[in-house]
Amino acid sequence: MSVATDIAVAARWDGKPPTSAEEILRRIENIAPLIRDHADAMEELGHFTPEVKQALSETGVYSMGFPREWGGPEVRIDDQIRILEALARLDGSVGFAVNIMADSGLYAGRLDRWVAQEIYPSMEMSTAGSFNPPGKAEVVDGGYRLSGRWRFGTGNIDADVILGRFRRHVDDVPQVDENGDPDLIVAWFPNKGIIRHQNWHTTGMSATGSCDYEISGVEIPASHSYRYADQFYASPDVPPLSRHYGTLTGNQVGVVLGVTRHALDLLYTHLDKAKTKWGSQVKASSYIQIKTAKIDAQYQAARAYALSTFGGITDSLLAGEELTTQQLADMQSAPVLAAELCLEAVNAVLDLVGATATLKSLPYDRVWRDLSAAIRHFYYREVHLELPGKHLLGIPVDMSQSD
Repeated sequence: MSVATDIAVAARWDGKPPTSAEEILRRIENIAPLIRDHADAMEELGHFTPEVKQALSETGVYSMGFPREWGGPEVRIDDQIRILEALARLDGSVGFAVNIMADSGLYAGRLDRWVAQEIYPSMEMSTAGSFNPPGKAEVVDGGYRLSGRWRFGTGNIDADVILGRFRRHVDDVPQVDENGDPDLIVAWFPNKGIIRHQNWHTTGMSATGSCDYEISGVEIPASHSYRYADQFYASPDVPPLSRHYGTLTGNQVGVVLGVTRHALDLLYTHLDKAKTKWGSQVKASSYIQIKTAKIDAQYQAARAYALSTFGGITDSLLAGEELTTQQLADMQSAPVLAAELCLEAVNAVLDLVGATATLKSLPYDRVWRDLSAAIRHFYYREVHLELPGKHLLGIPVDMSQSD
């Protein structure tokens, strides 16, 4: 890259993204009425409305993972959880989609700065993509020729930048790495020319724009990619929050917390009828009081474990420390526990509300459908507890590539 080009590209990063989680949260609060008002329309569309898409781009949420050394806010992962919780509290689909789309800076941190600036002319650009199944990356002069089709590309309808995972091929022969495993890369490719299949027809998380997408014969420079295996290792050359794959997925726990918080909001509103005889009688019930306290405690326990876990991990990464086996174990366990506790809490809310919760005219139905869809994500599956369990039992375990 020439000096002149370098200066030109750098000039496109002269924006001033929010420098704190508090500022992003304040902006989200300002657009809360818009998100609530457009919830039904987005569910019908299957993705964001233009108004919500524009409003989200102005909150600074998409810039939050960019490194501070590049001029970004480098928002802590525990604060990212709070931000995504605030969005999912308004609408589950918005929270889930943004949790993927706001990883731009975390992905960009795997690249040289000047390459990141090529792909992201603005730090406010959102990213979407999917890793499974891997596409095909045929080695060509200076880069790759990419082809593939991916399922569940959350947010790809609304995102500015798209990526995918590929297996390297040389002369049409799939390659293996030094360990004999498939040689995989993560690569960015132009949004233009992507074929999208509008097949995201689900009961929950309906507005996340998670349809299949595909490309064929798209050529990119090799610099617009990185080795998939590299994201599991903490390298001192990589900006702190991009050093481990767990930071890419860790903020996702904010989604189930936010949906659960929404359910609690609905419950308190439902029971807050103290001025009526019915309301006073219901709130005076010891059963209602005990169940309400238990529901809130389940939510608070899930939240506390997640924030403590990813707060400690953020501290270690910012200090340049390697993550301990216990931290890696907690990184696996906290989201699974959160999903289980949140599901129990929301089920209990619906039990207290009774048949009213089944009415499509009320938001309880969407809360349940969104949470049910969210916890089906592989991130929350109980299988992730196996390695932490081995660690607790004193069985030697390599968690360096746990995801």
